[in-house]
Amino acid sequence: MKCDLDGNVAWTIICNFLMFEYYGKVDELKSIIRYDTDVKCLVDNIWYFYSGDRMFMLKTLRHIFENVSDKEHIFHEQFDSFMKSIDINFLWKNLVKMFDNLINEIDRDKVVAISSETIPRWIHRNNREQVEVVMLLIHAIQYCKLDGKELEDMLVLFIRHGFARHPLYHDSTTISKPKDLLEVKCAKSAVF
Repeated sequence: MKCDLDGNVAWTIICNFLMFEYYGKVDELKSIIRYDTDVKCLVDNIWYFYSGDRMFMLKTLRHIFENVSDKEHIFHEQFDSFMKSIDINFLWKNLVKMFDNLINEIDRDKVVAISSETIPRWIHRNNREQVEVVMLLIHAIQYCKLDGKELEDMLVLFIRHGFARHPLYHDSTTISKPKDLLEVKCAKSAVF
């Protein structure tokens, strides 16, 4: 599984995985690394950890956006302080880049390079992240001003995405969970 990560980020993820998620013994890990026994399982576990961590971050950010204006919320002050401290335009650009990467993440060339049992989980995770990123884009646009070029680029990205109508990996629509496809398609309604 290719995560398209910078080496330093990958190293941090591996270290965090080993500190917080790996429950095996040190000798077992040495054996896995030294003799390539069950490395695929280790890589899959690191990938699940990484993608789960990304989803947690997206959902946390969405929760903040959805509750920042609720003055009765127990964490209103913290949410408000957080929103004032971030560069919303920088966040917007990163969300757009993330959405573009998610759209292009699964294609025929990448799918043939991984095991068939991994594909459904990969597609499911990708669909879930797409929904979260679209929801974050909807929330973020309320706080930033887009120029004509940024808006045009966003619309082109949405048109290219097609909201599950024409993915890069054609079989992903048949492999996807129906609920995920429905939510991806419903995200289109929220955008337009």
